[in-house]
Amino acid sequence: MNDNLVALVEQESKQIERKRVILEKIGQGIRGDELMKKAFPPRRWVVDGVLPQGELAVLSGKKGSGKTLLALNLVQSISSGLDFIGLKTNPTKALFISLEMGPRTIQTRLGESRIPWSPEKVQFHWSWPRLPEGAEALESFIGAHSIGLTFVDVIAKIRSRGSDWSDYGSAYEQFGPLREIAQRTDSSIVLLTHERKRKEGEDPTERILGSIGLSGNAGVLLSLMRMIHQGTGALEISGNDIQHQIIPIELKTDPLLFVRSDVSYTELGQPPERRAILAAIRELGGKATPSQIADYLGKERSNINHQIRKMTESGDVVSVAYGQYSLCTPIHFDHSIHSEGQEPKERVNAVNRVNTFPSESEKELEIF
Repeated sequence: MNDNLVALVEQESKQIERKRVILEKIGQGIRGDELMKKAFPPRRWVVDGVLPQGELAVLSGKKGSGKTLLALNLVQSISSGLDFIGLKTNPTKALFISLEMGPRTIQTRLGESRIPWSPEKVQFHWSWPRLPEGAEALESFIGAHSIGLTFVDVIAKIRSRGSDWSDYGSAYEQFGPLREIAQRTDSSIVLLTHERKRKEGEDPTERILGSIGLSGNAGVLLSLMRMIHQGTGALEISGNDIQHQIIPIELKTDPLLFVRSDVSYTELGQPPERRAILAAIRELGGKATPSQIADYLGKERSNINHQIRKMTESGDVVSVAYGQYSLCTPIHFDHSIHSEGQEPKERVNAVNRVNTFPSESEKELEIF
């Protein structure tokens, strides 16, 4: 009887100790009222309004769209705190892990951009351990060299061999530690990856190759739309506590770099003839007659009249006076929530116009 009682007491003591260890491991947490009273310092940015400090981001785009060049332009700009496609950057040291493009090509791209950067603040590596060892190596390197921004080009080259990237749980388990490292070190990490072919109105998370476990881990998604019509395109930006925006960009060849375009993103998916008409209206002071547009472009008035009628029907231009047409006011994207759970018609149309690109037979500018 006494032996049974002793055994029962010992068992109860072990259970109490086990619960104590578990509670100690999960910590105290914080009550809601304490959380609401807590004062947080202002958010710091690597790229203002786009890339917060201490966050994991994914930069995606089709092969040949210019992802690596865009990343190199960004790392050069950040090294000296220069504006990047019209966005303010804050100078920091950077690490660029290039697992596809070799040293010779990287050197050429850096030189051809002619960006006045600070090369001593950027470290380049052409090999890196695969996950999970790669994550530990990254955290150690960031801490040892005070790195504020890291690029990994491309993420497929460091994921663990034999892992099922299409499986959400497996992908989340692999890439989750990278976001924890970014938050723990207060250093931003940008993973480059490929996209599959776009569909109209498709969410950026659905275009990234692999599982949503990759995009689900990221606090910021940067999607580079393919370069069309003499190197124009757009960078789509979305993420946690970040305003959704689409920035029109243009690829210059001399120097070789991306710049912000003055073309509205609603024009990006237009065929060359329509874009020429929109450019002509802009150059003629913001409004013009078909006759003035035809003279400016050196085209037949009948052809311009036909195009203008179609563009009026599609909402690309608007009649402002008898015989005169003007550009439509661009529609800005936001995260407004609507009671019907639907985006307003005009905002949806703007998205569709951006994502509706010319056929695959049309020439596409590729940057490798």
